[in-house]
Amino acid sequence: MTPEVDRPFRGRQPQAVNHALEIMGAIAAAGPGVTATEIGTRLGLPRATTYRILKHLIQEEYVVRSPDLTGYCLGARVVSLALVVAGQARQHTEHAQPLPRD
Repeated sequence: MTPEVDRPFRGRQPQAVNHALEIMGAIAAAGPGVTATEIGTRLGLPRATTYRILKHLIQEEYVVRSPDLTGYCLGARVVSLALVVAGQARQHTEHAQPLPRD
């Protein structure tokens, strides 16, 4: 059986991935509490598409509903990824050598 990563994207999958990333970027740019309508309008996405992708991002904990349930915020999985990236950046900085001066 072919591993999942080796399978080519089918149909609209690449577009859905791009939309999901764009939605997370829109939430990050707008800040906590941004509504689905605001996200969809900002990105030019149909309402149904915006809600479908938000639902999946919530299931996977990349996005959460704001405490008052009126909008959305980035979730724990995004925070986990950010911490990994920050740690990797710190390691690269610690091992970096200064550039020679001419």
